Amino acid sequence: MGRRWIGVEMGEHAVTHCVPRLRKVIEGDPGGISPMVNWTGGGGFRFYRLGPAITDETGHVNPNIRFPVLAAHIWFAETHTPLAATPASPLLGVHKDTAFYLLYNGILGDRNPTP
Repeated sequence: MGRRWIGVEMGEHAVTHCVPRLRKVIEGDPGGISPMVNWTGGGGFRFYRLGPAITDETGHVNPNIRFPVLAAHIWFAETHTPLAATPASPLLGVHKDTAFYLLYNGILGDRNPTP
């Protein structure tokens, strides 16, 4: 139908109801308004699940966020590309000749120095 849109759903019905309906429309299901607009199927969609909030309401890193999630967030924010794999060290990777590291106290299990 030439439409482009973003749907935002909260709850399990996004998986149990919305995704199956989208698949039916793409496959050419004759229900709904499809016959009136001569829709016979086609197109596609992407389904994403949002992760936990990276920061709290004060802008501080959420203490429940773990290294892989924070690493993926930082990498994407800096490179505008998805992180290919969870890094095994603070080095997240190299993008366009720039190395990106995530050094965050506590995230790798490190501790504050004892005085």
